[in-house]
Amino acid sequence: MNNWLTTTLQTVREKSFDVFDFVRKDLSDFTTTVKSDTETYLNKIKLQPSSTSITSESKNERGTTMIPSAPVDRFQNERNRIEHDDATYLTDPTPIESYKAWREANDFSADERKGQIAQLLIDIPQIRSLYSRFVPACTTHNDFWSRYYYRISKLDEEETRRLNFLKRAQETCNEHNENDWDEPNDEWTSEALAIEAETRDEELNEIHLSTSIINTIELHIREENIPCETKLLPETITSKNSDHEIDDEWETWS
Repeated sequence: MNNWLTTTLQTVREKSFDVFDFVRKDLSDFTTTVKSDTETYLNKIKLQPSSTSITSESKNERGTTMIPSAPVDRFQNERNRIEHDDATYLTDPTPIESYKAWREANDFSADERKGQIAQLLIDIPQIRSLYSRFVPACTTHNDFWSRYYYRISKLDEEETRRLNFLKRAQETCNEHNENDWDEPNDEWTSEALAIEAETRDEELNEIHLSTSIINTIELHIREENIPCETKLLPETITSKNSDHEIDDEWETWS
């Protein structure tokens, strides 16, 4: 009995060790898998702030959210091109006379725009990178910013002219549409005038004809010295004569 119990206990112990080893190995594999999946997920999350920061920077630059895949308008696209072009900061704008006149007229000084410049360097990493590369290695601090501000000012002027032109064109179109409703076209006006003239001519012809008939009758009356009522009512006289004849015939038959 004791031997059987001892053997049974030994068997149970060995099987328990086998189960424990299996569970420990399985748990180790599970832990490794979870750890690997977690690291992969965390790496993906780390990449998201960079794209979010780009969107945030785009929003800070212009005050509006810009989606990289979405199309931008012509003005914003041109401004981005100016800001990212090396030549903007390294070469004088043309025509050079206009650029010099602008600098003199505005008495340009980069030191007077420290606040604006600092904000640009914070909001637009590309300008910050170009400034670090070019100043003072390739150009001066004042020239770097005067070239940039001149080109931006010209772009703003062009955009203002374009918007004013579109506004005037819209006003002209609205005015034209209102006139189309308020004023008849030439064809309709000509037709109406022709009808009115024709009607007026007919009325004048009738007046002339009536006047001519009256004049003729009055002339005959004066020439023949016949009372007017007799001349104007011949049918009445004939009717009276006929009545007398009928009366005479009736008396004869009677």
